[in-house]
Amino acid sequence: LRRVSRDLRLALPNSIVVNADGTAISFFVTKTGGRYLSADDDVPGVPVLDFVSPTATTFAMAGSEPVGKQAILPDVDYVVVNNLGVDPADAYTGGNRAQVKKFEVLDAARNLYRVTLHTNPFAAQSPSMPSPGARFQVVGQPVTYRCTTGAGGTGSLTRQTAYGFTKGAPAADAGTVSLMSKRVRNCRFGYTDLASRSALANIMLELEMPGDAGRIKLVHQVHVDNTP
Repeated sequence: LRRVSRDLRLALPNSIVVNADGTAISFFVTKTGGRYLSADDDVPGVPVLDFVSPTATTFAMAGSEPVGKQAILPDVDYVVVNNLGVDPADAYTGGNRAQVKKFEVLDAARNLYRVTLHTNPFAAQSPSMPSPGARFQVVGQPVTYRCTTGAGGTGSLTRQTAYGFTKGAPAADAGTVSLMSKRVRNCRFGYTDLASRSALANIMLELEMPGDAGRIKLVHQVHVDNTP
C-alpha cells in the first residue's frame, strides 16, 4: 500500500483512471517538472515553447537542473503541458505530450536549460492550451496496478509498465508485469474528484492465508493534487 500510495502522490494531474469494476488503477508517474520560457518572458536570444509553429521544437527551461533519478532522458521521457485529461490536453492521446530528443545546458549562470523535442504537438492543438503558470511535467509511459481476486487468497496484485499509451488498464499480460502481492482475496480501487483541483484515491486490499490462518483487510486513502 505504501508503494501504491507513493506512486499515486506522483501521478500526473488528471491522469488517474480506474476501470469499471475497480480492480485496476492507471496513471502517469511524474518524474520531474519545471517552468518553460514563453514569449511573455521576453528574454532575447532564448527559445520559448511555441504554441503556434509546429517546426519550433526547442524551448528553454528555467530553474534547477534535474539530476539523478529526476534527470530528463532523451528518447525515453516526455514533456506534458497543462494536462486536463480531455482533448486536446490529454497525455494519453498525445495532444499535449512530446518526446524529448535532447536536454542540455543553455546558460548555467542563469539556470537555463535547452529542451529539444522530436515534434511539437502543442502547436497543433485547437484551441491552444498553454499552461497558465508556464509549467510542464516530465513522464514516462503510464503504469497500472491490477488485482485478481479469489477465495482462499488465490488472487494477486501486480504493477504493469512499458505497455504503451493505453488509457486505462491494458491487457493483463501487456508490457512488463511485476508481482506486488500474493494471497489477495479482495481488492478495490476508487477515485473521487474533489473541489479546487484535488481528488481522493481509495485503496482496499484484503489478504487471506490458506486454511484457518486468518484474513486482514487494509484500507488507505491518498490525496491527489490535480493542478496541472
